[in-house]
Amino acid sequence: MILGCAVFAPFSGNFIFGAFIAALSAIQFIYQFGKQSGLAQEQSKKYLELITEAARYDDNELLNRLNDLQKNDCPVWSVLESAAHKK
Repeated sequence: MILGCAVFAPFSGNFIFGAFIAALSAIQFIYQFGKQSGLAQEQSKKYLELITEAARYDDNELLNRLNDLQKNDCPVWSVLESAAHKK
C-alpha cells in the first residue's frame, strides 16, 4: 500500500495510476481476499468429505454434521446472492 501511495509524489505524472494502485492495495488489505479464499477452500474439502462419507450416517447424524459445517461457512457478499439463486 505504501508503494501505491508513493506514486502520488509530485514528480510523477501518473497521479490516476497511483490512486488506482493505492485503492486496490487498500481494498486487498481490508477484505483479505486470499484469506477468505483459503477458508472457503478448506470448507469445500470438509463438504466433499461429508458427501463421500454420507452413506455411513443415518439421516439425523448427516443433518447434524451438515449443520455443524454450515456454522463455519464464510459469509457471502450480498451482491453475489442473487446471482447464486438465479443459477
